[in-house]
Amino acid sequence: MAKLRDQMHFMLGFYGLLVSVNCLRAYRYKKFEPVPLSSIPFIAGPVFFAYNLDASYGNKLERLNQEAAMIRGAEKHWFNDPINLPRSLEADYRAMVKESNLKLLKINAKPEPDWATFNETTIDELVDGSTPLSRTLHSLGAL
Repeated sequence: MAKLRDQMHFMLGFYGLLVSVNCLRAYRYKKFEPVPLSSIPFIAGPVFFAYNLDASYGNKLERLNQEAAMIRGAEKHWFNDPINLPRSLEADYRAMVKESNLKLLKINAKPEPDWATFNETTIDELVDGSTPLSRTLHSLGAL
């Protein structure tokens, strides 16, 4: 999500540049003539080169990391909420979390909080809430 937001910022900058160039052309020629299609590579090339240059030698990865941390910590998304799992998975979940927390304690890290809740959800309710492709595969016995 953070990478897509960063790409969106670069695309907005690119299209803003195109609009600015078209406005300057309209002002200079006293009529609106959009930039010819044959000129767009001369505008797009440096913008996309700058994007990759920033990724390679700039601080893009640091900005992406900060954006991802902000998304995880401050924004409300489905992946920030506890996952609601059927009760039949609780024993496996507890064993997995215990193993993970033991590994974290060995490296002096704090244990992770519970990220799942459990209820009496039936398989049929899970299938009803799944995507059409998952429902089809489940009915065919593939899942």
